[in-house]
Amino acid sequence: MASINARVRDRIWKKISEEWKSNAIMLFSNNSEQGYGIRSHGDPSREIMDFDGLLLMSKPDSKRDRWDDSDLSKSSEVDGSPFPDLSSFFNEKANSLLLETDLSNEP
Repeated sequence: MASINARVRDRIWKKISEEWKSNAIMLFSNNSEQGYGIRSHGDPSREIMDFDGLLLMSKPDSKRDRWDDSDLSKSSEVDGSPFPDLSSFFNEKANSLLLETDLSNEP
């Protein structure tokens, strides 16, 4: 990733958005928790999703309708999954890791 100032980055992106005839993704450094941001143009094969401030790339399931980014719980449901949504999945994993860490610290 290149470190250019925001004004130059925005001008480059504007030019890409106006004139580029194909798909484009721009990764750039910023002051977010992750340290970078993402922009997409066109119809890339992956979607950018904001999951509690964490930018994730998601590949849409062609068997389902394209989901609305504002309704993450609906988009993260998986048939037959023991977790109704991504939040409960990640919470369960975090709790499991905490238990493992606590057990390994015991004498």
